[in-house]
Amino acid sequence: MAVQIQFRRDTSANWASANPVLAAGEMGINTTTTQFKIGDGTTAWNSLSYASLSGTVADLDDITNVVITSATNGDLLKWNGSAWVNAAGYALLASPTFTGTPTLPTGTIATTQTAGNNTTAVATTAFVTGAVTDLIGGAPGALNTLNELAEAINDDASYAAGITTALGLKAPLASPTFTGTVTIPTGASITSPTLAGTAVTASGNLAVQPYTNILEIKGDNAAVVGQLQLNCHVNTHGQKIASQPHSEAASNTLKLPGGTTIGNADAVLVSDTGTQTLSNKTLASGTIAVTQTANNNSTAIATTAYVDTAGALKANLASPTFTGTPTLPTGTIATTQTANNNSTAIATTAYVDNQAAAAASALSVDGLSDTTITSAASGQFLKYNGSAWVNDAIDLTTDTVGNYMVGVSAGAGISVSHTPGEGSTATISAIPDDDQFVLAAAIFS
Repeated sequence: MAVQIQFRRDTSANWASANPVLAAGEMGINTTTTQFKIGDGTTAWNSLSYASLSGTVADLDDITNVVITSATNGDLLKWNGSAWVNAAGYALLASPTFTGTPTLPTGTIATTQTAGNNTTAVATTAFVTGAVTDLIGGAPGALNTLNELAEAINDDASYAAGITTALGLKAPLASPTFTGTVTIPTGASITSPTLAGTAVTASGNLAVQPYTNILEIKGDNAAVVGQLQLNCHVNTHGQKIASQPHSEAASNTLKLPGGTTIGNADAVLVSDTGTQTLSNKTLASGTIAVTQTANNNSTAIATTAYVDTAGALKANLASPTFTGTPTLPTGTIATTQTANNNSTAIATTAYVDNQAAAAASALSVDGLSDTTITSAASGQFLKYNGSAWVNDAIDLTTDTVGNYMVGVSAGAGISVSHTPGEGSTATISAIPDDDQFVLAAAIFS
């Protein structure tokens, strides 16, 4: 008759809720994670560690004499008298990071930082001496202390502010800007003046060339180009027409729209920035446009760069490479990988079933953590010795319950033929005075 053995099993949630105490050697299977625990008769389920089929541990705190509690970076293992526990508060010998207020012993030698080091590094006496020497520099003996400098400025704490204020009332020699009413000495020569409200035809930044009918606004011979600003009627806003910089070597003519090509109606110049509507315009081949931001769903011009960027966000139909977290529809059919494929390939249900079956067939009793097999022999059984399951032969005297016949002794006038052992047969023969007969076939076990 076949015997079916079933172990206790339930989901993670039900195990955690019930939190039972498994009997010593009793196995409980978590059907959610496909892991199992073996009871010791005293420890509740939530406090038991999962057993390992391979004889290894997944984490350090799976070891029985190690207790890890909220480990943080830099913790060490420390023996507390009964177990190894994680302990914080120790600094590494190499590049340690201290907290609080570290105290260095007197005479501690530190590295002298380079001059000008403005960090939280320790400043040695050599660094401080060098910094003071650099501060004094080549100052004369009468001005190489702060007290001597203070006496030189009459101990005026506002000396710098006073000098700044006084200098602010002066005009620079180069390109001064005056306020109020400026009086120019008679006969003085002014080169390139900036004038307001006065029509001037003298040479300078503002020049009128009568022979070409050109009003010329010159640059500053450095970086500023010639510009013409047209203000609004209250002079709070202005629009500038500026020349190209010297590096462009531009000597072209910009003509205002008009004439028979567009009619004599008022026209508005089109800017290369902002948003404007063109009518009856043809863009030349090679026209450069602004590349729109991704996913711009409008009538804006799509540049080649925009199209390339949008295309780069799509996957090829053949052998696509995805990023992020792709979501496959329910029922997606994939290729079943070969056995033991340890890669990022998708595992089908067939692959998982095959691997699980292979793993189950590879299990052996002596791989369990609470089982010790030593030179197993045919006919032996597993017997619990109080701490583990070990292999042993059955001793009917000590390992069974009930009566056990060790041997058969013959009385007077009786002959016994018997070999002691389990399931053996004893033959008993008796010879009376009158007749001779045989009584046999008694089986003792």
